[in-house]
Amino acid sequence: MLPATQSRSANFRIRAFPLKLRHTLGAAQRGGARGGAEPGRGAARPWRRLASRMLIPAFKLQLNNPILKGLVDVGKYDGEHPSLTCATTAGKIFFHTPHDKSGQNEVKFLNINRKISALKCGRLATKHQRDLLFVGAQTTLLAYDVLENCDLFFKDAPDGTNAILVGKLGDLEIPLALVGGNCSIQGYDHEGSEEFWTVTGDNVSAMAFCDVDEDGQLELLVGSEDYEIRVFRNEEVISEP
Repeated sequence: MLPATQSRSANFRIRAFPLKLRHTLGAAQRGGARGGAEPGRGAARPWRRLASRMLIPAFKLQLNNPILKGLVDVGKYDGEHPSLTCATTAGKIFFHTPHDKSGQNEVKFLNINRKISALKCGRLATKHQRDLLFVGAQTTLLAYDVLENCDLFFKDAPDGTNAILVGKLGDLEIPLALVGGNCSIQGYDHEGSEEFWTVTGDNVSAMAFCDVDEDGQLELLVGSEDYEIRVFRNEEVISEP
């Protein structure tokens, strides 16, 4: 029985890994300096692959307000230019559109004047092929046309808005704005009419689309506070733990 020896060996290997990586890089550099010896070039390849996967910031932006956790999305509100969209703790929506060449400000704010609980960008069945902004507060849902600077619709949500998802579900003919609240999910079309409703086992915390059975139609995956993930085909639960 060698538990202590195995433990020490494992710790030694973990600490020695960066040193081995440095030796690999050094050998690669020496090989290149000596005319490109084959071992040096071969040893450099893992390091190059590692370096190629490192993330490099595209830009840095300093804000005066903290961003709420998870309430960030990217929308093309003019149908072309992506806009970084974030909810702040001050009840505002922050927009950053660096690719817009119209001469307008890259940074804009939209006052919601409510505590924001959910945020999502997406397209409904409107005549304009561009994204809309959906903002959930504790008991309301706002669909907002950013380009036209006007409300598309405003709905009361007595069950709350914990999560928002926009898209076409199952065999429904048009995309909907799905709102997950306290033990229920509601879906609204571009006019604000309720076209979908179902119940869940607990408060909804997350939603996503997925073609679970590979039939070409999207099912709805719902995570809730009872630590379960349920799969809905339209209003029917087809899978749960």
